[in-house]
Amino acid sequence: MKKPARWEVALMIVAFVAMLAALGWRRNQAERDSLHHLEAMQRIEDMRLGVATAVPVAKWLNAHLDSHNLAILDLMYGDAKVQKNSTLLLEQDWQPLDAAKVVEAMVSSDYVEVRERLIALLARQTGQKFAGDLNGWESWIAQQKIVPTKAESASYLDFKALLYHRLDPRLVHHFAIGKLSRVPPQEIFWAGPKYFAAPLRRPQLLSAAQASYLVPSDLVFGIVDESGAAIAFPLRIIAWHNVVEVELGGALVTAFYDEQKKTMVAYGSLGKGFSCQFSSSAFLYGGERLLTDERSHSLWSARTGRPLVCDQSLQGAQLKALPVVATSWAAWVKEHPATKVLPIETGFDRDYRSR
Repeated sequence: MKKPARWEVALMIVAFVAMLAALGWRRNQAERDSLHHLEAMQRIEDMRLGVATAVPVAKWLNAHLDSHNLAILDLMYGDAKVQKNSTLLLEQDWQPLDAAKVVEAMVSSDYVEVRERLIALLARQTGQKFAGDLNGWESWIAQQKIVPTKAESASYLDFKALLYHRLDPRLVHHFAIGKLSRVPPQEIFWAGPKYFAAPLRRPQLLSAAQASYLVPSDLVFGIVDESGAAIAFPLRIIAWHNVVEVELGGALVTAFYDEQKKTMVAYGSLGKGFSCQFSSSAFLYGGERLLTDERSHSLWSARTGRPLVCDQSLQGAQLKALPVVATSWAAWVKEHPATKVLPIETGFDRDYRSR
């Protein structure tokens, strides 16, 4: 039998390696597809449960809504006769917070005719001429510095619950029965679903040697806990998710990326008896995108680690802040060679190399 030439042996080796690589790619792709499927199914189940529990809450709110709140909602969804009666009621008994509610209704609506109707009412009642400038109206509302009474704040939260229930039934839970607001509720603005980023929860962390996808100049945010355990959050990963949960030194750490300030903050747990699971919300306060705790449906400020809209049980709650260092990957590894780092294989279909 003729002995194969060296080039033939080399060709067979290359073909064999290529076959193994292809099999590995297919296996990894299958694993990613499975993760994507599980993620999608979990979201569908969460949505189903959220909608199911939101419906009775919305019905109760509808039955107990005060006349001003109902009139503003009727301006959006009522027929011509209802709209006329609602306009008359508001014009005859215009309240300071009515302007804020009408602006919020206008911002949340995608219908031109609804916006024009609300803009006309606002212009007549306030004398302002922002027309369709939504940012102008929101800034003007914030400048009024209205401090609602406890009853007015509760009524405003009811209004927000029903207003956003129309957009997504699950949003009713952020503001519905029993919620308290630590800030003027009219200053919590709708940012829209475009602000949503899926959180990354407890990924399988890599060692520094395993993180071959990083280059020395990559920006990372680093944390070292009390035991000396270190972890790096590459900007190119956390910027896609905004919220990342990891286990560090046996404890849960939640990191939040602030898109506006281009910084990261990190917190430990609330302590014994409390358990939060954060994700990005569709609401802004003071320009900051708020977080939502998916278990209590409360809204939190990542910058302060405190809830802004929550149940009585969370009033006064404060997350434990952890020091964060922003530096290059090379500098972080040099200082903390045993560091852990987020993986690039997260189970999400994201182009992490583009950040």
